[in-house]
Amino acid sequence: MTSFLLFLASILALPAVTFGAYRCLLPVLGKWRSGIHTDDAGKDVEGFSVGLVTVSHTHTSVLADKLTQFQLLADELKGTTTPVDAIYVGLDGVEAPDPCSQSEFKSAHDAGTVQWISSPVRKGKNHVLRNIVREATTEVLLFSDVDANVDSASCRALLKHLHHNDVGAVTGCRQIVDTSDFADGQKSYVAGDDKIRAAEMEHLGSVTSSDGKLYAIKTALIDELPADVTDDLYTALGAVASGKRLVSEPAAQAIIGRPAKDIRHELSRRRRVTTRGLSTVWRRRALMNPFRTGGYGIGLFINKVLRRLAGPGLIMSAFCILLLVAQLLFWLHSGWLYLMVGLSVIPLALILKSSPLRYLSLGLLGMSLGVIDFLCGKRIERWEPRKQLADGGDLGNAS
Repeated sequence: MTSFLLFLASILALPAVTFGAYRCLLPVLGKWRSGIHTDDAGKDVEGFSVGLVTVSHTHTSVLADKLTQFQLLADELKGTTTPVDAIYVGLDGVEAPDPCSQSEFKSAHDAGTVQWISSPVRKGKNHVLRNIVREATTEVLLFSDVDANVDSASCRALLKHLHHNDVGAVTGCRQIVDTSDFADGQKSYVAGDDKIRAAEMEHLGSVTSSDGKLYAIKTALIDELPADVTDDLYTALGAVASGKRLVSEPAAQAIIGRPAKDIRHELSRRRRVTTRGLSTVWRRRALMNPFRTGGYGIGLFINKVLRRLAGPGLIMSAFCILLLVAQLLFWLHSGWLYLMVGLSVIPLALILKSSPLRYLSLGLLGMSLGVIDFLCGKRIERWEPRKQLADGGDLGNAS
């Protein structure tokens, strides 16, 4: 029994151990490149037209502010090699606003560059994005969530990579502006993702993740978007599926408030993200074939599959270890069992006191629930976003 518990605990912890060593494995994986770089690498494209994209399911001042932000970006990129030819605003569950009765949208209407693509019936963000891609006439689409603040410097930094023919998509990064203790854990998680992307760029030449707050892709590389996937990752991986690179630009920053408002929100958010993320990699599973994509495919498997399996694996591994310790202590003396139970309160107290550890614990639990949902066949196509703006305001259900 003891040997079995040790073996089981080791096997269950393997995904977490492998993901923990991912950055150390990247130099080895980077030596095996296949299928990502094309023969036209190094050739430049002089210029291309850009379409700015955002999606909302309500008419709020937040959406009006986003349109103002987009119009400023369009003005600042006018006359450059990457002019903004269109602003695509997707509306899920509502019609386009009337500029006569809603004055905050009048300037957007008068500018003439805004195209409203609405779905009167709520069908989910991905349904609206599919319609936008069908209507888009620009060579590049730049996506930004309605709650993200983006400036022209970030857009320029993002778009410069798409002048290269071997680059199909580029992702920016998020900067969380929040001083609460709860945000510390979220910032640590984002910082960890940024370090992984930097290491992937150095060794693989492409990254295995995308940030939906700010990313851009050549329109011709966008596939039909399924309803149950993470839109930014599935779309960006379309570049890799076409033999192009998905690159990261740390200078392209989207400023946001904290992604989750409280513990309950973070748990449900992590659960949803995990379920949709696993749906994404399942539909893009061909990219995890190392004979097609080389070391990149292994990296994608580690970062997007083993990373999510690490949650339930660690929880079950810890349970096996507790059973083993309880068994050993029972054999030695039953009194030690009560002592160990009492001492177990110490790490629990440390987790509750430390914001990063508390966030990690929530993440592991949320990922575990998401994995269970995915394995049970549950798919998520629609949800009610609850976000906080970078200025501390509450976005509510605006995006």
